[in-house]
Amino acid sequence: MTADHENAKPAMITGDHKVGQVVDWYPATIDVLKNHGFTQITNPVMRRTVARHVSIAQAAEMKGVDLPTLLADLNAVVRKDTDNR
Repeated sequence: MTADHENAKPAMITGDHKVGQVVDWYPATIDVLKNHGFTQITNPVMRRTVARHVSIAQAAEMKGVDLPTLLADLNAVVRKDTDNR
């Protein structure tokens, strides 16, 4: 997998995507993450450091958040972004 492929903006977020990538691709997902209890995502330092290494699935497990629900909410933002193009 090339660096370009890893940084390509996906049409759907999965549990394997890194939190930092997701918020870079879709900034509106910050509010979704915050609403699910990931309040530190509003801190730019956390987004540049920890969020670059933690996947959506890992974050959900650490916080006890239901992964399918989180992914559904994140992908609702992705669909809105895609529909508005």
